[in-house]
Amino acid sequence: SGYFGSGKSHLLKMLSIVLENKEINGLKCADVFASKAKDDFELESNIRKASKIPTQSILFNISAKSDGVIGLGNTTDKVLSIFLKVFNELLGYDPLNPEIAEIERHLESIGKYAFFKEEYYKRNHKNWEKGREHIFLNQHELAAIYADIKSITPEEANKFIDNLINNYKLDINTFCDLVAKYIDTQPKGFRLIFCVDEVGQFIAENVNLMLSLQTIVETLSTKANGQSFLIVTSQNDINAVIGELNKQ
Repeated sequence: SGYFGSGKSHLLKMLSIVLENKEINGLKCADVFASKAKDDFELESNIRKASKIPTQSILFNISAKSDGVIGLGNTTDKVLSIFLKVFNELLGYDPLNPEIAEIERHLESIGKYAFFKEEYYKRNHKNWEKGREHIFLNQHELAAIYADIKSITPEEANKFIDNLINNYKLDINTFCDLVAKYIDTQPKGFRLIFCVDEVGQFIAENVNLMLSLQTIVETLSTKANGQSFLIVTSQNDINAVIGELNKQ
């Protein structure tokens, strides 16, 4: 936490880069930062220690990512919708239509997602990532390929897709289960970190938003066995914000 312009966002960005240990211009980020910390033995060793843990970080400004998430996945939980949006983006799935992302996730699980995208391009002369923006108007394009993959009729495929869209439900437990399943597919000890900028401003004095954030943190900790967590920035001390909300 810190006042406006104190460098919170910059620090969060640096943390996300170092922990993920991306390679930029042929150099590992953790090595670059460790070399800058040679006068502080403890900091240098902590950077090197942290960089050995396989990590992915999702860095985002929560207000900026709130566009287009009202009612996402038949839920009014705006915080949860944003978290699902950035998680699906990380995996290359549809960020604004979680029902479609669920179909993509299913195709990935049966090893047919890459085939599906290739086939979609062949048949419709456009990338799937572009086509899915208007997929509810062109559902037959999705159904035709899905029918071939599952060896069913296009009518049956359309019915399946309609059923999934109409009955899709989003809740915190389901989201955290998705994160936990993803972590299980990664190397041993893997960490997934949500680096969330300007949480304090976004939540302000909204008790429901704060409760949602708290519940996501607690459920992620349980479902993912401590392998997924949040680093957030706030102009006010987040614990003080929670305290004020609890008084209300």
